[in-house]
Amino acid sequence: MKSIITAIVMLLSFTAFGKTTDAFTKRFQFERKDGKVVTVRDNSIGVNFSIAPYVNFIKSALLNEQAFMQQAGLVSDTAYDEHVEDMLTDQYNFRRNKKLDKQIENVVKSLKELGKLNIEKIFSNPKFNEVLAKFEFKLTDALIQLDPRVIARPEDPNFFVTKNRIYEAVKFGLKMAKKMLGEVPLLNTATYVIVEVEKMVRTQKEFHQNMFLHYLQNFTPEELGLTRTEADHIFSSIYESKIPWYAFWESKAAALNWDNYGFNKFGKTIKAGTTRLLNFKGKYDKRGQRVNFAFSEVTKDAEDVIVNLVDFENMIQREPAVAFSRTNPNKIKRRRVLLQLGQLGLSFVPLSA
Repeated sequence: MKSIITAIVMLLSFTAFGKTTDAFTKRFQFERKDGKVVTVRDNSIGVNFSIAPYVNFIKSALLNEQAFMQQAGLVSDTAYDEHVEDMLTDQYNFRRNKKLDKQIENVVKSLKELGKLNIEKIFSNPKFNEVLAKFEFKLTDALIQLDPRVIARPEDPNFFVTKNRIYEAVKFGLKMAKKMLGEVPLLNTATYVIVEVEKMVRTQKEFHQNMFLHYLQNFTPEELGLTRTEADHIFSSIYESKIPWYAFWESKAAALNWDNYGFNKFGKTIKAGTTRLLNFKGKYDKRGQRVNFAFSEVTKDAEDVIVNLVDFENMIQREPAVAFSRTNPNKIKRRRVLLQLGQLGLSFVPLSA
């Protein structure tokens, strides 16, 4: 979440103070061979990988939520329920109905199940930590094959196919958790941590790639020290990295059309974002500046926000997700934490519920 907010601040600063490539030059490095760019690295990415920061973040989020539940419980028996409902109904800008009420009820139930867990006991369990250590070893090995700093390999159409190794690391971790952890709290929490760590690693990579796409959109290739062909191949490499590990047909199509694959995908992303923004213009009091392919400033319900034109608000609402609120920057973070933890809590809700 912090990285998303940082990115938005950086993008707004870029828009406000004009075009400059100084930050780009400091951040990104090109490796050339025979005069061609063969590797693009982001020097802001750390080389040494550890899952500890991810695990600590999840643990802290769980402990903080339990503390919040206890504080709300001192106010009234329904204070926490009302808080969650208020956060989620604010998200749904349409008339309440039975289906929506049931969904909110399920989220509240899921979250309250987390209040029953002994978080310290789970995260200090030797077998729990052994599973995570084995998973970390596998995941680190997979990442070393890719080099965490590499965000594009413009002359290698099949480079990111090796991300199948990350999937294999996740599968290995889940298998180990099932084998070694018999207690439900340990197994469910380990499963959640493994899946979330992989998601966070993947999201971090996409964040850095999207920053590069921002520059490709706002500068000419020559201003960035690239030829048009190199820029096109970097587009293709970035979008090749987004292909699911199992979609071999898409990987083949990308390789066959390497000169245009990424640029065409990027163009479709811009067009889809523009269409989504126009389709939901009635939801906004005012439309502001389009920051880039992924973000736009709008005023919604008298609140100045930045919407994500790539991601939907949720499974029900198809309007652009609110990525940042100038008026209340912590609100979006809080809502996402609730929904994220609700996924773990759901695994503890009895089947009958």
